[in-house]
Amino acid sequence: MKTAKLEKVGVEVVRTKRRRRRHSKVPLLMGSKEQTRHWVVQNATMSVAPGDCIFLLDPEGNRSAILMKVLTGLVLPDAGTVVHRGRSLMLTAPSRGWVKSLSLGQAGRLLGGMYGMTDEEIDDRIEAGMDFAGLTDKSWKPSEEFERRIIRQLAFSLGTTAPVKLLGLDQMAVVGTPEFRLKCVPRIRELMADGTSVVVIDRDPNLIPQLATRAIRVKRKKLVEISVAEAEDLSREWAQSKRYARRRLRKDTSEDDEHEDFI
Repeated sequence: MKTAKLEKVGVEVVRTKRRRRRHSKVPLLMGSKEQTRHWVVQNATMSVAPGDCIFLLDPEGNRSAILMKVLTGLVLPDAGTVVHRGRSLMLTAPSRGWVKSLSLGQAGRLLGGMYGMTDEEIDDRIEAGMDFAGLTDKSWKPSEEFERRIIRQLAFSLGTTAPVKLLGLDQMAVVGTPEFRLKCVPRIRELMADGTSVVVIDRDPNLIPQLATRAIRVKRKKLVEISVAEAEDLSREWAQSKRYARRRLRKDTSEDDEHEDFI
């Protein structure tokens, strides 16, 4: 039995564009902004089985994130059908501003509520989650004293204890301090062994062979299933092109700065 299934799903978004004046001194009569509707994904079909770990590959990034929100029930599609069997969770971490007035223990309880857990479920899991995060002896300390990576570490620990059938990880598969990052992949493997389905969006090509059982590429608003090896190659190629683009941008910026100083 599938944990979740998408059948010819389409998601439409609204784009806002600023109108341009044909003549600078002539005011716009119909408002300064124009809204257009655009299909982000269309005719998307996929299924997730218990124990699967599916990597969603999308060079643009926004389409895979929307698909994950549809899979976890956060967004309703504009076309097609979605079937969920059991509870789902898209794991996210709040900004430090959300929890700066709370202690780490209070922040953990807040996160448990955000992840859909009842008070009883939070009581049953908060101690184990704090212990896995290595923060049991710091639960009384204010959250504002800790870096954002510690908050993400706490979010991962509590989110992976939530009683869900499908767990979505958008840039949250490996988080926290260097010591904690070593614990993330084994923890995800434990969930998979227990029958939890995992969907991952991550740019690290080294993570794919460690976790992926399947890979799906978002291509031209549709979904194409590819092999894990192909996914690793695509992710590595994409990462290298991104690094090259950043290096080129830094080089161009430094050249511009030198030119301005010379002038």
